[in-house]
Amino acid sequence: MDALPLSVWLVLIAFAVLQAILAAAQAYEHRRFARSRLRSIPACRPAGRVILFVPCRGRDVGIEENLSAFFEQDYADYEIRFLVESADDPVCRSIRRVAAKHPGLCTRIHFTGKAANCGQKVHNLIQGTAELPDDAKYLAFADSDAQPRPEWLRALVSRLDRDDVGAATGYRWFVPVRPTIPNLLATSINASMGMFLGSKNPNIVWGGSWAIQRRRFDELQIRQAWRHKLNDDLVVTSTLRRRRLRIEYEPACAVASPLDLSARQMVDFGRRQYLQGRLYLRRCWLIGLVLTTYSLGAFFAALAAPAMITAGGAAGPWLFACAAAIIYAGWVYRGFQRVRLAEELFPRHRRQLRAVRPLDLLGGPLTALVNWLIFASSAVGRRLVWRGIYYRLDPGGNVLQVRHQEGRPAVAADAPQETAAAAVEQVTAPAATA
Repeated sequence: MDALPLSVWLVLIAFAVLQAILAAAQAYEHRRFARSRLRSIPACRPAGRVILFVPCRGRDVGIEENLSAFFEQDYADYEIRFLVESADDPVCRSIRRVAAKHPGLCTRIHFTGKAANCGQKVHNLIQGTAELPDDAKYLAFADSDAQPRPEWLRALVSRLDRDDVGAATGYRWFVPVRPTIPNLLATSINASMGMFLGSKNPNIVWGGSWAIQRRRFDELQIRQAWRHKLNDDLVVTSTLRRRRLRIEYEPACAVASPLDLSARQMVDFGRRQYLQGRLYLRRCWLIGLVLTTYSLGAFFAALAAPAMITAGGAAGPWLFACAAAIIYAGWVYRGFQRVRLAEELFPRHRRQLRAVRPLDLLGGPLTALVNWLIFASSAVGRRLVWRGIYYRLDPGGNVLQVRHQEGRPAVAADAPQETAAAAVEQVTAPAATA
């Protein structure tokens, strides 16, 4: 290796080392910010009626425990709307059982019907938000596989009263039901992505834990923005960024999410997330792919370089070896911060999360490689299956075709945008809100 190529390689590796150091610093800052926000929760005292929307499909892992958490929020004035495709969905029985234990909370099930020209979750949200009571001040959204803490709703809406804040969001933290390799990899990769959220970062709304003021929801025409789309949260993120409104990340609204995936399900899940990023936040997706490719490539290049260098001075091999060690140390440090943060956010799940520690602390290159392979696979294709429903999309993320498991495809061009109003079942109706 002559002097010029060696110097070029050293510069490239130096940038990778800098990237590793900055990522480690972000992990430290994320945990510091999370701890400070957790301490401030007792001071959060928002007021105003909240409508909480929970789209459901099928029986998620731990579904009744998940649902119970939504009924046990320490917020005085809210109601829950469960958005379900049909009354035949087995989740309805779980909703009714859990709601029967909490008769003091207004609870409804909206039967939204099948999606024909958008994602089923988006269709549920469009139908569920069609009619809102005049006294609703905030709209909150959650996924049925989430287990929020009791102060979740209070902490979430408390961040919305600043004029420059468009939405507040939490994030999901997977809790592996079984310590299998796919579960551990998905948990570690997902948690590492969440560490890039922060107090001043360009955050992204996560659809399983977010809230918005009702007036802002109407002003931004979120329901109209969802039309023909597969994704809900990235569409909201894009809309807020165009209006230069902040997305406030609230660490207290990170939610535990039980996870049990096969290897195929893990790959499909990861590819689906990145594919939606490519379609709805293309610039973010491209930057993420470039940085992930660069850091991983630099690490393996730095490992291989000492054996390949035959000239260029005795310092060359040692410099590359030191660079690889620093990049690896960055992975270890970030894993350490994730482990400690998980213990602080989810003490109830410490036993299950303990299984992820070795991978978080020592498996940085492996998780980074698996993540990169899934990330790169999202660079092609616009077809996917989500909760048993097949979708085909155009380059702009508009849904062209929806095919439900039982048969004939629905083509978006041939279907109306919105079907008739959703049928509603009043599950519980306390006297004060009936």
